[in-house]
Amino acid sequence: FRPPVEFIWGAQFFIGLGVGIRYSGVTGVEVRQYILSALGYCLLLGFISFLFVLVIVGLLDTSPIDTLLAYLPGGQAEMGIIAIVTNADVAYVISHHVLRLILVLLLVQVFARWILK
Repeated sequence: FRPPVEFIWGAQFFIGLGVGIRYSGVTGVEVRQYILSALGYCLLLGFISFLFVLVIVGLLDTSPIDTLLAYLPGGQAEMGIIAIVTNADVAYVISHHVLRLILVLLLVQVFARWILK
């Protein structure tokens, strides 16, 4: 099932409107800083993920593409779709993303208490 294209356009319009309203009054310099910061953050996370992939593939007998998709930052749905398209092991990729989510939810309180002391 796919919704009519007009509904998709309407949803995208209102999502864009909501995002655009948040940027009203923001200067071009600030937008450039936000974009450069986001790009730098993405590159840093990608580099760290790549290092993890090299270590994991070197230690274990796993596929590089499966391991890369499992450790790249991103949503479960997006990585699941990419895993399907690339013929990667979807269960391996999604289980790592779920495990990472569970670990973050469990450990965030511990680190917050430690930092706030």
